[in-house]
Amino acid sequence: MDGVRARTRALVLTVMGAVVGAGLAAAPSQAAEGDPVVTWPTATRVNPTTTSYPLTITYAGSEFLFLTLASGPVFATQVLPSNGTVDVQFSDFDGLHNLTVVVCPTASYDAVACRSVGSTHRVQVYDELVASFVTRLDERGPNAVFPITIRPETRPVDVTWEVVPAAEPGSSPVATGSESVVPGDVLPALGANEEMSHGERYLYRVTMSGDSGEFGLLSGVGEMAFTWDGVVETSGLQFDVSDAFLNKAVRDVEVFYPVEDRYADGWRDTVFFRDTVPYEEFATWETSIAAADGTLVIDDAGGEWDGRDPSTGRVLPEGAYTVSRRATDKYGNVGSDERDIWISHDQLVRTTWTAKVSPKESLIDKYVGRCGAIKVPARRAWRGSIGLRSSTAGPRCRTLESQSVTAVHGIYLPKSPLGRYDRYDNLRVGVYGGGAGRGSNYLVQWLWSRDKKWVGRSQFGRNLTLHQGQRMGAGSVLGDEDKESPYVIWSSGLAEGSQYDIKYYSVSVRYWAIQ
Repeated sequence: MDGVRARTRALVLTVMGAVVGAGLAAAPSQAAEGDPVVTWPTATRVNPTTTSYPLTITYAGSEFLFLTLASGPVFATQVLPSNGTVDVQFSDFDGLHNLTVVVCPTASYDAVACRSVGSTHRVQVYDELVASFVTRLDERGPNAVFPITIRPETRPVDVTWEVVPAAEPGSSPVATGSESVVPGDVLPALGANEEMSHGERYLYRVTMSGDSGEFGLLSGVGEMAFTWDGVVETSGLQFDVSDAFLNKAVRDVEVFYPVEDRYADGWRDTVFFRDTVPYEEFATWETSIAAADGTLVIDDAGGEWDGRDPSTGRVLPEGAYTVSRRATDKYGNVGSDERDIWISHDQLVRTTWTAKVSPKESLIDKYVGRCGAIKVPARRAWRGSIGLRSSTAGPRCRTLESQSVTAVHGIYLPKSPLGRYDRYDNLRVGVYGGGAGRGSNYLVQWLWSRDKKWVGRSQFGRNLTLHQGQRMGAGSVLGDEDKESPYVIWSSGLAEGSQYDIKYYSVSVRYWAIQ
């Protein structure tokens, strides 16, 4: 409830009509009069081995000048003259360099004491081709290509590659090849290779060369390590449910509900079988389904299953079923994987949830004027209760603000499998309590809405009984549908000398559940 507690701090202020301050935007810094004047080259793409990048500086001040160079993980500084021209000394990092001139009070660069002058200049710097391999898995199989990104972008790049055992990097290659590639291309799969052993580590090395335009003729090398997977891989069988009613998919379920609902527009599940191992290309595969006793239910289910017996069209009995996948790759390797999934006959039904809520445990914020108080417990025998006390005695207690007492409460509601808060309705918060003293005792209740307003005002009399608040719709069911369970926030308050004891709250809401 911590997230709700933090959010409701503003809600209590709303009850009291307070206005919270506005945000301020910082203005961009501008060079002051007397700062150095720097003339920058127009080039934004530089090969420092063939092209210089000169800065011309004019400065009449007495402070010291530096150039900061931020490039990837590298940060460096270069001393600049007060007047004259100097070539930028780029770091060995290939890629984007951010260059900024700074003025410092001493001859030593200090990030805190120094100040920047003018804008940052961004320069792409390369003196070689740089390769990075795009891959999500450490393992590579016979049919797994090698996605590669080469910087700077060059068309085309001549690439030669070789594969050597990682334990013996100086040994003879077990595979070689060459390719002319352009951006977006991949290096070819290795194919079946009897010299490579399943489960062993290898290095994939590339040597590159090409004309990179403004950077000139560049060359470079790169490598990646991988584990050779020389057999078909079927581990990672996953069950995804497609829910036609919600128009969305639920990933990797253990239970699914194939019985068609009669009340919610035909809600039911269909299971899709998905292998989560990338890069594995199957020539053929078969998916069979068996009951817990081993009886074969479906010989070949293909890629989906609606939980029914194909011979009768009826939903199968509740229980565990084993889904087996047998796959063959294009090289003739055979593998299999299996997982259990549970069929449930529960259906989507509309039901009402009711809870008795402790005022003390659900209290998330409060406002108490100088002539008010909250008593815990309200009465000795009422564990978890609270009592709201307002006084009008004395000259300091003549304003509503000084007399006011407001308690803000919040609880989570049950989460619906539909995940949609517009499917909640008939939300009601009741109060079991009554006046704590003589006189015209009353209690006023509000609910917080998604429109950030207090709505559904109810006023309860002094009689000790269960007072029911207004029935509200989905607009008072709060929260982020994709991130958290729904919750409700309400306030109870009084003033004008009223005194009220609250033993418990009764919260009810109608929603869709699986039963």
